[in-house]
Amino acid sequence: MSQVSAGECAVYAAFLSDNDRHNSSGDSLKSVADILRQDRANYHKGRGDRKDEDDGGIFATEQGRAKFGDYGIVLENLKDSDIVEGRYGSVVVRVVGQKIYVEGVE
Repeated sequence: MSQVSAGECAVYAAFLSDNDRHNSSGDSLKSVADILRQDRANYHKGRGDRKDEDDGGIFATEQGRAKFGDYGIVLENLKDSDIVEGRYGSVVVRVVGQKIYVEGVE
């Protein structure tokens, strides 16, 4: 898999399930960044949802997934609580430069 550099763009669809809203210890995750990071960890460890798409390898490693905490997250048509409380399951994620745009999809 190729890594996407900071100047490039990556786009993928993800289904944020209950598994993505809990860490490996079973604790509930309370931030969008943590839920998106867990979704990608699950995907790259073969535990993703069937609706999850590949991210081009940008989040394949722990260092790559740290970008969810380092980059700015912009929610386009939803609020933090929509993701944390599970009101939106399907999202499209676009990584552009050092920003991560998240759009809810019905």
